[in-house]
Amino acid sequence: MATFSKKEEEGLSSYYNNKTTVIQEARVFNESPISPRKCRALLTRIVYLLYIGENFGTQEATTLFFGTTKLFQHKDVRNRLQRL
Repeated sequence: MATFSKKEEEGLSSYYNNKTTVIQEARVFNESPISPRKCRALLTRIVYLLYIGENFGTQEATTLFFGTTKLFQHKDVRNRLQRL
């Protein structure tokens, strides 16, 4: 497991904890062609924010929801959400 210095941890924390940035970056779901790597990275950040208890407003949640639903139709299987 990688170890990070205090400064690196603070940088990672601010990167993952910034809800405003995540909402702005949700445009990656609308890009053409779609970037599977960027979408997966953004989904990871969204899940992390939910995990730490971040609340999304109605408009924010709607934007993220409809952005992510576009991944269901993508040809890259890794971008499709799987049922457990």
